Amino acid sequence: MTSALYWCNSCNIPTYHEVCPKCGNKGFYFTTDARPVFPEERLLIEAVLGEPMKFHEHSVWNSNGIYYVDGKKIKFSINSLTTVDLKRIRAILAEYEAENSYDFFYKNITTFIEANRLRYDDITSEAINYIIKSSKGYDPTSMFVSFSGGKDSTVTSHLVRTALSNPSIIHIFGDTTLELPDTIEYVERFKRENRKTPMLTSKNDQQDFFELCKEFGPPSRMLRWCCTIFKTGFISKRIDSTFKRVDNVSFAREIMSKLLSKDLWAECENCPNCSKCPIYFNVFQIRKYQDRVTSAVEAFYRYLYENDKQMTIRQILSQLSFALTGNLTCKDINVIYKDSGKFKYLFSNLFFGYGGIEEIDNADQIQGIAYAKELKLDTKGLNVDYKLFVTGNFSDFPPDIEKLISKQHRLFAKRHLNIDDKDIEFNTDDLKYRRAIRRAFILFGNSQNDKQDNKYLPLYDELFGIGFNSYIRIQNGEADNKLLNSLRNTITDALYLAMTGTSSKMARNIPLTIKRSDDYFQSVMITTGNFKKSNFKVNGTPAETVFEDTNAKHAVKLQFGSDSFKLSLPMVTYFEEIANGMISTISNPSLTHGLSKLKALLKKLSEEADNDEITVIVNNTDKPIELKIIVDDNLLIEDN
Repeated sequence: MTSALYWCNSCNIPTYHEVCPKCGNKGFYFTTDARPVFPEERLLIEAVLGEPMKFHEHSVWNSNGIYYVDGKKIKFSINSLTTVDLKRIRAILAEYEAENSYDFFYKNITTFIEANRLRYDDITSEAINYIIKSSKGYDPTSMFVSFSGGKDSTVTSHLVRTALSNPSIIHIFGDTTLELPDTIEYVERFKRENRKTPMLTSKNDQQDFFELCKEFGPPSRMLRWCCTIFKTGFISKRIDSTFKRVDNVSFAREIMSKLLSKDLWAECENCPNCSKCPIYFNVFQIRKYQDRVTSAVEAFYRYLYENDKQMTIRQILSQLSFALTGNLTCKDINVIYKDSGKFKYLFSNLFFGYGGIEEIDNADQIQGIAYAKELKLDTKGLNVDYKLFVTGNFSDFPPDIEKLISKQHRLFAKRHLNIDDKDIEFNTDDLKYRRAIRRAFILFGNSQNDKQDNKYLPLYDELFGIGFNSYIRIQNGEADNKLLNSLRNTITDALYLAMTGTSSKMARNIPLTIKRSDDYFQSVMITTGNFKKSNFKVNGTPAETVFEDTNAKHAVKLQFGSDSFKLSLPMVTYFEEIANGMISTISNPSLTHGLSKLKALLKKLSEEADNDEITVIVNNTDKPIELKIIVDDNLLIEDN
């Protein structure tokens, strides 16, 4: 639906129709997306112009920073506000405050509403139909409205409650601690007038905005730390405590596509600085290898989500926007040397909060970057390390990025020839360069191979733990029986090791043992029962998550008999590492707690021994021996 506006000289208002629906007169093209100027703002403009109350009974509008009076532009620049005498302006505002009534403004706006009623009826119907369609399949108790007390959230609240015919939709008010008294009063009034609508509040009572300003500096367009600390962060916590976790990972691909839209960058293609612009270099390279890069980004966010580090849509957008642009402006591009600038502001560096080899100050204010630095993915040894760092072969990168990295490598190697190997600064920089190259490989490596499935690269198992790809395949409903059986065998092998302290992949049964809770090796253990490996099955069952298309989403479960145990990604990785002898079975208390829970469930399945029998496991250098002790008048020991 077009947003073009026409000016009706007869009614003295903008309309969405060339022919005014109110008076029938034909108007002329005006502008787009105009907003009314309220009396207080109008008086300020008049004060700056030195003509207070000049436009008091005139139709005043603003579009894209340009002011219009009765449909005609006026000579006024926002920049002029920086040069005026503030004391004089304050005096004028105070002098005319009482005289500056809303009478004409209300009359003008009423005319505007009447003339554009059909337009508003259309967009209201469109919005209501969209809400009805989008809410199908969801429980109303899992829905909420984010409420700020402003006009947008008030309209949203009305539309949602109208569309769903349900006044009981939960509202969450984000109190930033900087709310105006009028906002607080309105929220309270809203609650009084809508008593059937539950209003929850999220508020950071633990930190003071002005004290943080002293530490970080005032919030700016480039560093909006206040939003995370005082608004979105605590709203997210309130949501988590009220609803199930929200899975926003699926939005990452959509966000990336929109950020790379050709419409957004059409002007950049004709820019004389295009060839040296690191922003456009990022956009161009990612467009070319979008599936590879996006899959790596998705894998990162998926790992965070499965480890209870949830990212909001706004946080994902913030990180991806920063990774593309580095908050650079066109003015900044003019002074950037093309190759060093492209390397410094490469998407892979910015995504992890780096400018080249150095960390960017305050970049970890972006939540995704904070998580990335915490994980230290660029410090993990990869299978490709030998090829990259020993042979200096960068052919696994896209040609343009290979050229970029090769040049940096040559410059660094040239420096190395003239530096003592004991030089601490050099050795530190060497490690930093390695990390930068790893970051590039994580996001761009092997991207020129069009035949590979980027969703499940072996690289992701190296970065996020063995079993990551298997888990995600099952979760996406893309696992075959071979993969499910393989994971089942891994888990049963790990369970046998956890129960006995030794590995025996050939064993058909897993004994439940009375075993020490530490990592002390026991040569002899008493069993309380057995369960068969064949009774286990790994499957993925359709599972619901909030605010996501769940058709392809599956919960990964270990099935045994009529019972099941939900497997998290950390648990799957934990079992994989145990089965491969990589970690002690007690290394992580949170995971061993899950293992203990599983053991308790398995007692239901175990085959209990007779009361007059005691089964003992004896570990030796060959294989575990199971001894059955029958207790009667004579003691009998049988070797199984």
